[in-house]
Amino acid sequence: MRHFGLSSNQLEGSLSQDIGVAFPHLRQLVLTENRFIGYVPISLSNASMLEGIFLSINNFTGLVPPNLGRLQNLQAKNMAMNQLGSSIGDDLSFIDSLANCTQLQTMIFSNNFLKGPLLSTIANFSTQLSMIVLGINQIHGTIPSGIENLVKITYLDLVMNHLTGSIPSNIGKLHKMQALGLSSLVVLQLGGNTFTGVLPLEVGHLINLVELDVSDNKLSVALPNSLGNCVEMRGLRLDGNAFEGEIPTSLQTLRGLEHLDLSHNKFSGKIPMFLGDLPFLTYLNLSFNELEGEVPSVEANVTISVEGNKNLCGGFPKLHLPTCVDVTSYSGKTRKRPYAKLLIPVIEYGVHGHVSTEGDMYSYGILLLEMFTGRRPTDSEFQDGHTLHNYVKMSLPERVMKVIDHPLLLESEESGKRRECVNAILEIGIICSMESPKDRMEIHDVANELRLIKNLFLREAGHLEGM
Repeated sequence: MRHFGLSSNQLEGSLSQDIGVAFPHLRQLVLTENRFIGYVPISLSNASMLEGIFLSINNFTGLVPPNLGRLQNLQAKNMAMNQLGSSIGDDLSFIDSLANCTQLQTMIFSNNFLKGPLLSTIANFSTQLSMIVLGINQIHGTIPSGIENLVKITYLDLVMNHLTGSIPSNIGKLHKMQALGLSSLVVLQLGGNTFTGVLPLEVGHLINLVELDVSDNKLSVALPNSLGNCVEMRGLRLDGNAFEGEIPTSLQTLRGLEHLDLSHNKFSGKIPMFLGDLPFLTYLNLSFNELEGEVPSVEANVTISVEGNKNLCGGFPKLHLPTCVDVTSYSGKTRKRPYAKLLIPVIEYGVHGHVSTEGDMYSYGILLLEMFTGRRPTDSEFQDGHTLHNYVKMSLPERVMKVIDHPLLLESEESGKRRECVNAILEIGIICSMESPKDRMEIHDVANELRLIKNLFLREAGHLEGM
């Protein structure tokens, strides 16, 4: 018998431990997706003509036979999704033996319980080797420094183990690499480990990468601009690290990008506007960073998340962000100027009697609400009975900081008195814009209230030095 194939059945029990002796001319052993238990027969090494061993998706236990290096014709070995491993912690010793299989092309052992360090012997594997899949195990230690010797590697999966140390820069020497990961071909995936340090500049040498995933590690510092060289990139996952600095402008060359996740990092500065122009983007996650400024407009089919950033504005209505205001500086004394230049004129307008009729009073009330929230009654979010008036009314006083415009929010957080001023003005805006004219404030009452607010503001602001 040369081919023994019984895949995708519900076969149970254990394999005969002398199977390699009983079928010495066996070339292919295919028992994938059954319910086999027990040890992988050590006698398989006697079937010297074996080219493929496929035992994935079963319940095999114990160690991988250490003598399979005798199979000089072995090209593929897949034992993924079993329960292989031991409590000893030296479960990868079989790798030493497999280094002798000069025809080996694929070695897949993902989703097991293999413990131990990733041996440096892996760098001495056959030059024909294109796929090593060891993801979702309990492998520890560092990536061996000789990994650049795997000159034809196309898929190296180390995802969700306990690997530490830095991602070696010599990964960039694998110019023929198509994948370092789990998801699919042309993927670099090292997510779910404990790698530290930086994302190597040399990653930009892997110009054929389509998916890059280093999520949920402890990588830090700024992203390398060389990422822009990976022009075939469609998915980029950098979430769950400590990357900092601005989002590199070099990413604008990734015109085919579909999935971008930069969440749960320390990115700061403004969000690049080119992110809204990527033609194939369907998922954008920038949440829980330190980003500020305007959120770029994206197409309606794009899933976007920006929560956890305190100083954002703009975007589409579903994000519930304040409208952006053209303010050039928020540092030092200049931060007082936008606030004061908005507050004082609207107060003076009411104090000096420019508002007279009930119709004027309504318009003045709406004007106050518009100027301090950055929203207009005609905005798309105010439909089907929802109005700007009710939106503000329901937010006072506890949620006043949720409705005021972005620059005012920055300044009002500095002082409880400023929040008090804003809250009082919005209350006037609500009363002045009541639906029934008889429920609106009289002009002399408005003037008196505004004088009090003005005096409170001037005392708190130190007479607005530098205006």
